[in-house]
Amino acid sequence: MGLALVFLLHLFFPIIYLSFFISVLVVGTYCAGQAEQALREPDSPHIVIDEIAGMLAAAFLIPEGTGFLLAAFLLFRLLDILKPYPARWIERRIGGGPAIMLDDMVAGIYTNLILQGVGQALG
Repeated sequence: MGLALVFLLHLFFPIIYLSFFISVLVVGTYCAGQAEQALREPDSPHIVIDEIAGMLAAAFLIPEGTGFLLAAFLLFRLLDILKPYPARWIERRIGGGPAIMLDDMVAGIYTNLILQGVGQALG
């Protein structure tokens, strides 16, 4: 779902993409916290809004092309699994909706920075 949204949002101006991303992040933080309480399961696999927000972060303003979008998806998934610092720390220390969302934001931001660097290196 996140990748489909990225394809769609890349058709619009970056401000629209950014506005949508911020909305997903804010609403997702609240909803993820509520869902976690209702499901009585910390960071339940049934909560996926965090992956959608993370994918949106990963692909924001990356170089154009299907290859970069595919790389964003694969690298984001890998980093989401590995949980590089401070993702795991956030997950353990903060808890609730913010932790559910922010650990994926770390993976998304790292992915974005890596792809921005690759794009710069390739010219």
